[in-house]
This record gives sequence, C-alpha cells and structure tokens, in this order.
Amino acid sequence: MTIEIQCLHESDSQAFDQYFSGTLLAVDARDFSNPTNPPSLILLNDRRVVLSHHLTSFPRDALAAHPALVYTFSSKLVTKYGQLSYNVNARCLMMRAVCLKHVPFEGPGAFATTLTARGVSLERYLVPQDGLPKDAGDLLIVMGGPMSVNDSDPWIAEETEFIRSAILAGKPVIGVCLGSQFMAKSLGATIRSGKALEIGMTPVTLTVEAKQDPVFRTLPESFDVFEWHGEVFDLPKDCVPLVGSDIAPLQAFRYGPRAYGLLFHVEMEENGIESLSRECASDLTKARLSAQQVKAAALPHLPQLHHIADRLIGHLLDSTR
Repeated sequence: MTIEIQCLHESDSQAFDQYFSGTLLAVDARDFSNPTNPPSLILLNDRRVVLSHHLTSFPRDALAAHPALVYTFSSKLVTKYGQLSYNVNARCLMMRAVCLKHVPFEGPGAFATTLTARGVSLERYLVPQDGLPKDAGDLLIVMGGPMSVNDSDPWIAEETEFIRSAILAGKPVIGVCLGSQFMAKSLGATIRSGKALEIGMTPVTLTVEAKQDPVFRTLPESFDVFEWHGEVFDLPKDCVPLVGSDIAPLQAFRYGPRAYGLLFHVEMEENGIESLSRECASDLTKARLSAQQVKAAALPHLPQLHHIADRLIGHLLDSTR
C-alpha cells in the first residue's frame, strides 16, 4: 500500500523535501478509523510513503472501491525533528501486479490469491489477443503456454523486449514455465528442446547459490515441483542458478535481487491441472501419463508449492517498499 503526499503549501513542500525524506513518520489523521493506533509511514524522495502498518486502521473497503481516492486532512508528523503539523492531501495508491497470459487456461492461480490477501490489484492481459499493457506495474508476472518463445509470431518478439525492459529497469518479475523461457531469452540465453517432456511432479534440487537466496534458502535441499514443459535453457549471463533436475539442469534462476524465472509451477491449483490435462492432452500421450495420474500425484504437494508462491510474492513486494 502506498500513500502519495501532496503538500497544499509550497513551504510545506520544501520542508518535506529538506527534512523528511526517508524519515519514519507517525501519522495522527482524522481519516484513519483508529487514530489512537496510527500506521507508520516511510517518506521517500518523491513524497510517496509506504503504509507499513498491517492496514488494520485503514478504510480498506473504501480504497478497494476507489484505489485513487483522495483524503484531505491535517496531520501531525512525529519525527526525529519533533512534532510538526501540515495540511496535506493523501492519495491512496493500491499496488498493481500485471499478469501476462498466453492462453486462457493458464492463469496466475495461487499468485492471485496471495496478491488479493496482500491488498494488491491484479491486471490480466491475454497477450496474443489483447496486446501488451502500457507498463509492468509494481510486479510483473509472466505465465506459461504451449507455444515456444522461438516461434516467429510478432507478439513474441514484442513481449520479449517488454520483459527485458522490465527486468533491466529493476522491476520485480516472476516468469513461470514459458514465462521463465521468455525471461531467459530476453537476457540472451538460448531456448532449446529438453531431453524429454517433464510433466507432473518432479524432484528438484537446490544449488549451492540457492542457500543464500532470500526465497529459496528456507526450502529443503530436495523437493517436488509441478512441471509441464518440453523446452529448457542455459543460465543467462549475470544470473544466479537456484534449482535443477535430471532432465533440466537449470529449473530456476534469479537476475539481480528482483527477477525470478521458474521453469516449474508453484502457483498451480487443482483446476489448473485439470485444464492443462484437457487442453494439452497430446502431451500426456507422449509422456505415457493419464490425467488422473498427474492430478493424484500433484494434489498432496500443492500446499507446499503455494507456500513458496506466497513467500516469493511477499519477498518481491517487500523489495519495492
């Protein structure tokens, strides 16, 4: 949750810029429902402040209905410089996640659940049909699909460049399955056919580097993930390898602190497995698997995978604050 402070007087604006950039502020404002327990705010250089309280004292229903609602109030700022009062406008800005889809049946799954729980809005774009969004939001999620990033469709080249721009700009990015292949390609890696299809639950192993990663370091050295892919990639330049398997030595990587490519699915839900099994039945035939086998093997593991999804989303959202 971000609140944008707009000072009503130029002298107030100058004081904010001069004294309070990066300062922890305690706000006593009429428009918060519980002024005796105000949220804490961190003021940034552009007069944006992050609401670090758990939103228990914020009118969330009003915000959900009107994400850009403007609150005008007199606030008392308690800082290391003492108590000062200002008349300000505060515009509440809900954080935005942008999800790039490639087919209707592969959506954000458990990512959507954890984003909603954290008060983050989620915009979905079916890229081959809708085109790309105007920007990558506060968090970009790139989903899977049965096509290849090596296909010649114009939208694939456009999306590759869009993702590259987001990554190089330092935006938080998650790429899943095809999405991770988009990320790898955008960073210069070659995408090629793997030794075999990986479908359903697959054992993977953490790399040495993963033990220093803020998301993966708490996971066991080996665990099972849900897969549905036939192509793999090498480690892009300047990236950190995180997870591997026998068929795909690189299953996950990180670029910088905020961009994660996962060849496997941590967001997969039961209805997603059913949709994949229905829409990509030929893959099951090639792998000599049945939809029932894949689903029965996966269901016990979904809670752990969703925990990883939640931890990943939480880490990336925290990194933007």
